Amino acid sequence: MTDRAPLLKALGVDLPDELLTIALTHRSYGTDHNERLEFLGDAVLNLAVSRLLYDRFAGSDEGEIGDGRADQACDGERDQRGCRG
Repeated sequence: MTDRAPLLKALGVDLPDELLTIALTHRSYGTDHNERLEFLGDAVLNLAVSRLLYDRFAGSDEGEIGDGRADQACDGERDQRGCRG
């Protein structure tokens, strides 16, 4: 098995070896893959961006805040995902 210490040090994280293996495994390789972790990571990122926008735009209504979140998610990916331009 490859020594993963340099990777963990570069990322600045400390993960159990089993979790790191799952995180780095593509679904085409087997049953223990990263899609569940990706789902969780997307939810955490969405929460963090939502909180930032909620605080930053305290006087705005829900629609304006939601538009800001959508713009953040689409930044740099407009052509790839059909985001508003």
